[in-house]
Amino acid sequence: MYFYLFDSFLSDKKYEKILDKIQKRIVDLGIEGKVENLSILKNLDELIKNAIKKGFKTIVAVGNDQIISQVINAVANSDVALGIIPVGKNNRIANLLGIPEGESSCDVISNRLIEKIDLGKVNNHYFLTSLRIANHDVILECDDNYKIIPAPDQEINIFNLDRQNNKTFNPQDGVLEVSIILPSSLKSIFKTKSRSLFPVKKIKLIELDKENPVEIISDGLKVLKRPIIIQVAPKKLKAIVGKERKF
Repeated sequence: MYFYLFDSFLSDKKYEKILDKIQKRIVDLGIEGKVENLSILKNLDELIKNAIKKGFKTIVAVGNDQIISQVINAVANSDVALGIIPVGKNNRIANLLGIPEGESSCDVISNRLIEKIDLGKVNNHYFLTSLRIANHDVILECDDNYKIIPAPDQEINIFNLDRQNNKTFNPQDGVLEVSIILPSSLKSIFKTKSRSLFPVKKIKLIELDKENPVEIISDGLKVLKRPIIIQVAPKKLKAIVGKERKF
């Protein structure tokens, strides 16, 4: 049983043709189901919660990374599978999972190749790809075992599923990877590799400058709640993936 959630921006007339193609392909493949068009009057979490209670086994997010991130958080503690039909701009998550844009993604859903993958978790918020720490003066306490003290001008990213500089971060290895990148001004001085990687399962982030809160961006969304605990949630998501997935 399929439950389709269409993001609110798809109500724009410029998406009519592609949505018609998607809906036709869904019918042709025999994967019809319940359809909900999101709006400011509808609560995504409640819609998914009710769908799961009614026995739907697959929640399909139709739209871009923003709705996919929201749906991931809504289904992470359930046994339903996540399907994706990417439409519009900003579809990095779909690309990493090997899902083509538009009506071709319906074939991926129909083929139903499911992988259990890890999620990252910051406090009570889940993320699939990565988390970026900006504007920082922090200490990272890792696995209750060691500390990382990056310089304020170093770039900090925490990866779960991503591909950067020919490096693929595997969302099935049970760890996150902290990436510390030297600022370009120091690379030539130290004559060393520009990035260091640290596999971790849990991080406690300690902010040293309370007057200038750290900016945390998780799958493109800001994290505001404190304190900040970042950890891996192994095999937390059942995702329908394509053959061209990046892991």
